[in-house]
Amino acid sequence: MIKINFCNDWKFINLNTNKTAIVNLPHDAMLTEKRDEFGVEGKTTGYFGGGKYLYTKSLTVNPLWKKQAVFLIFPGIYGLTQIKVNDQLVCEHHYGYSEIKVDLTSFLKMEQLKIEVFVDNSQQPNSRWYSGSGLYRPAYLLVEPSAGIENLEISTLGYQPAIISVTTKQQDTQVKIYFQDQLVYSGFEGEITIPDAHLWSAETPNLYRCVVENQNDTKQRLFGIVKIDNLPGKGLFVNGQAVKLRGGCIHHDNGILGACAFQDAEFRKVKILKENGFNAIRSAHNPCSDELLTACDQLGMYVLDEFCDGWYTPKNRYDYSNYIRADFKRDLTWMIQRDKEHPSVIMYSIGNEVTESASQPGVEFAQKLIKTIKQIDRKRPVTCGVNPMLNVLAVKGIGLYQADKVDKQSVQNKKKSSKKTGSAFFNVLMEKANWFTDKVSTTKTADRAISDIMGVLDVAGFNYGSRRYDSDVKRHASWNILGTETLVVDLPYNWERVEKYPNVIGDFVWSAFDYLGETGTGDWRYFSDPGLPLISGSGTIDILGNPGAENFFQRTVWGQQNKPFIGVRPLKVNQEIPQKSRWRFTNAISSWSWSGFENQKATIDVFCRASSVAIWINQKKIGQKRIKNFKATFQTKYIPGKITAIAYDRHGNELTSSCLMTAWGKTQLSAKPDKKVLRANGQDLCYLPIELVGLDGITKVTEDQQIKVTVTGAGKLQALGNANCTTNESYLDDVHSTYFGKALAIIRAGNDQGIVTVEISGKGLESLKVQLEVIGD
Repeated sequence: MIKINFCNDWKFINLNTNKTAIVNLPHDAMLTEKRDEFGVEGKTTGYFGGGKYLYTKSLTVNPLWKKQAVFLIFPGIYGLTQIKVNDQLVCEHHYGYSEIKVDLTSFLKMEQLKIEVFVDNSQQPNSRWYSGSGLYRPAYLLVEPSAGIENLEISTLGYQPAIISVTTKQQDTQVKIYFQDQLVYSGFEGEITIPDAHLWSAETPNLYRCVVENQNDTKQRLFGIVKIDNLPGKGLFVNGQAVKLRGGCIHHDNGILGACAFQDAEFRKVKILKENGFNAIRSAHNPCSDELLTACDQLGMYVLDEFCDGWYTPKNRYDYSNYIRADFKRDLTWMIQRDKEHPSVIMYSIGNEVTESASQPGVEFAQKLIKTIKQIDRKRPVTCGVNPMLNVLAVKGIGLYQADKVDKQSVQNKKKSSKKTGSAFFNVLMEKANWFTDKVSTTKTADRAISDIMGVLDVAGFNYGSRRYDSDVKRHASWNILGTETLVVDLPYNWERVEKYPNVIGDFVWSAFDYLGETGTGDWRYFSDPGLPLISGSGTIDILGNPGAENFFQRTVWGQQNKPFIGVRPLKVNQEIPQKSRWRFTNAISSWSWSGFENQKATIDVFCRASSVAIWINQKKIGQKRIKNFKATFQTKYIPGKITAIAYDRHGNELTSSCLMTAWGKTQLSAKPDKKVLRANGQDLCYLPIELVGLDGITKVTEDQQIKVTVTGAGKLQALGNANCTTNESYLDDVHSTYFGKALAIIRAGNDQGIVTVEISGKGLESLKVQLEVIGD
């Protein structure tokens, strides 16, 4: 088998504007659309519109392919898709997150093939978050011998000793297994014992390489030796060890790159999440890219692998509910066939806040989904993100989306609609009356509304239902319970129960990484901020990859952060009262550099594991407070210099301390690339964080300005942006403002070797140059 990159030099036409371009995949057409304050997609997509697009590319048929099978693989195209080969329609596809496989074998008698991909993402809204548009994942060709190896499957049968199964459809295959290039097995397929095995887990992500050969073909695959046991009422076990999931929900976009699924972007995302305390992610609410799963395999991250956001009851007029009854077997089968080979995948989810689960037809549909999964993979448990309160409302007929009741005239006139349904309706309730959601989720009505669906799941998954834990572990002793979606402010309560009860196996916060669309869900909005909302604002890690105050809070609760965290709520807007959100409990920033706001009131949040904490500014003690739920808040005045937090035990003994310093000296630019050497493959990325700093290297958070990034040579500027949730600036421009002193440029390698020069400039600032090298792939 040969895998060939098919990403370069596609002709792209935006059929709305007739603008054309030559693009390399992955490519997100939605970023090229104009944002519209009155668009019907509105908050869901960050006010980006949809559209219709055409991608075309020629393929020269290699004569060596004549007696082989050739497939064109698109791992994801967002929008209703039609694919033509030499003007012949060969495929129609509906789900934007599942693979499209086009068999080109019958066309190989021709010398040239014309590939056309028509993508219609004009029917809006069809998603509750930023979806992107077009060919947002890479594409490739698979060239396979006509008698090649088929159905290669590798699975773990045991870990003491380590026994794996390697099987194919053929009978004459030879198998070799390597660990770090050391041959550990050579022989035939079947049950294989691996001596002195290195097991896979999030803490020890050991991978083996399996090479399978016959006289016609060679296939190889990385795999991990890992056995998942979901023991009813006793918890989740990985290789015999009980596991507690420090989880976070993530969407599929990659921040300022839009929906583009670059390998470097996916690896960076997982690396940042792991460095900041997470050991598990939930692919909310769709199959993620293969690149992300590979990153989780190699870096060590458990994955709750989710199929879809909704079933047959719409959440938006044009969403997957229109196609799921006809398409779910194909789409779900593809997902399980692909993902069961990834050791990082430890559990499947069949849906998110699917209110159909409160009805008998919905439970029957869930059983069809589960049956499809179990026919392919019986080893991993299945859950579903069930929201008890939404199920209660659904039983009462409240909050459900009904297309016939949408104000069509309002949509035609592009007026803002205040009608909320489904999950959007729930979000409003959470913001206005969170106490109500807690109360409803624990009623007898909620018991009845969730009992049937929980009866068919392997793991009881709760979205915002943690107030049920204490009673459910007693009433349903055989349940294993998982917080599939929770608020970060509730983590002390939730994590106490995760640690206390063996069968409460983890907690997934909404959300781990910030994301585009579903704008303002977690943002503390100041109405003096210009521009349209663009980013959710609910991530404990911001859209650039910087951990925020709430991530330090998580690490404190998890017992991974020893020193006190000091955060200061922004002084430059402290005369305004922000519109707050339940998905965040602070907007504090780890900075004591608030130039121009001397002697103004400052609100300081401190997070630590201690009995009490004291705050000092320079040589003066400001106050001391008891720690409650791992946090304490102080009011004082901003005085430049040094702020120190000292943590004490209950006897008054000092435990640990931390401090922040004020930046001093002339403002200058700082840019530190995450790599300096790229490969000439059109895919490699360099992340270049840009900051405004003093002479001491400390970020100046109050001196924001526009910066210009000019890229010349063997690469291009792929994106430039900041973490501001509200903006009119574009990530595709070469000029962008900093936000609290920070911005991010992403440089994409071209297909030729050479030097990339990146010049960064700003008003009154000495320009800065960074050089990168692009080498042969």
